[in-house]
Amino acid sequence: VVLWILFALAIILLVIFISSWILMIWTKSLIDGTWNWTGALYGNGYQRIPTLLASVSLFIALYDITLKNTMVRKSFKTLSSYTLGIYYLHWIFLPFITPFFNTNGLWQNTLKTLIAIAISSVTIFALSYVPIIRKLVK
Repeated sequence: VVLWILFALAIILLVIFISSWILMIWTKSLIDGTWNWTGALYGNGYQRIPTLLASVSLFIALYDITLKNTMVRKSFKTLSSYTLGIYYLHWIFLPFITPFFNTNGLWQNTLKTLIAIAISSVTIFALSYVPIIRKLVK
């Protein structure tokens, strides 16, 4: 019975995540007047309900996975303690990564953002070993 509940929760979270992404893209198309990625930012994206639903559903899904695997749990816990630093640094790295991508596609923009977040994560992880900076990034 518990397994079925967890499976149903995973399906519900997946539906919420996908629906939220569709809502974000639809809202962006209404704002921009086009379905293409024009380089315009999703205005106040962190203050919109679809962004919140996508973030929370992804977090809960990842949290559920972390309960089952010790290595993933440690990685998730470490990464989650650096989220504020990752958020600030990804805005710094994005302008350097952008010239390597054609920003007319959603998938390319998503890949570009994921690369910026990965570089930010590695940078924050490295900075966490510098004694004075450790307090700023953690």
